[in-house]
Amino acid sequence: DPQNIKAYFRAAKALLGLHKYPAAIEKIEDGLKVDAENKELQKMLEDTRKRHQAQLDEVKKKEQAKAKQMVQDSSKSRAVRKATEERGVTMGEMIYQGLAGGQNVDPTVDAEGHVHWPVLVIYDEFDQSDFIQDVHELSAVEETVSLLFDPSQPPPDWDPERKYTAASVRVYFASHQCKVLSKGKKKVQSDEDFIGSLLSGSERKGAEDDYARADKSAYVEVDLSKTLGECLLQDGHVVPGFPVLHVVVRDSVFERHFLAKGPAEF
Repeated sequence: DPQNIKAYFRAAKALLGLHKYPAAIEKIEDGLKVDAENKELQKMLEDTRKRHQAQLDEVKKKEQAKAKQMVQDSSKSRAVRKATEERGVTMGEMIYQGLAGGQNVDPTVDAEGHVHWPVLVIYDEFDQSDFIQDVHELSAVEETVSLLFDPSQPPPDWDPERKYTAASVRVYFASHQCKVLSKGKKKVQSDEDFIGSLLSGSERKGAEDDYARADKSAYVEVDLSKTLGECLLQDGHVVPGFPVLHVVVRDSVFERHFLAKGPAEF
């Protein structure tokens, strides 16, 4: 019944329960066309408009906060890119993000212009790893190793005999393990682009580049007295998103096997 004011009231109330404020306002206004003096509907309209405005304000606030965060993230990303380029650090594709345990994997630049790196340490012999959130580029690698193998702390479950100590290990990085990041934004390849690359031979060229990179890939020993920043500048060091260090017991059977096998291909 179009003349039933209670029907408009009930419909508007149901819409309010679903937070559908524009539809509720429309329904209340329809009811006021039937009875413009209805105090209950007038009050409901006023309250609904306030709630709708509050909803719009909240959405706007969240959008502004999101936009501000995007600007900040972009600024941080540009600062890191500028710092790594100035230092001559070669950045590659991220290949170990899954071992970061959901932690932030982005390097940062502090107020003094120094880069702070997240560092992944892998103990290949036991398929174990540690993820260090913040390592200053000027800190010596041996400082990180000492932190990992603090004799005052109990050994990890995978090394109850404490074979891994600061004095007993060697540290390596994998050279040429991942593709170097291009400076420009990577274009999403369409089907036409893919077919064209096959016809032009660029797809084959890409495969040849991968084979050449695999041939050069090897584990390179890190001088523990050098800083992390210096380590990243060693020949062949392509940083796979963030620094990755491999730790093994020196002169062990596993070390010989580890070096002979070489890095995994990505």
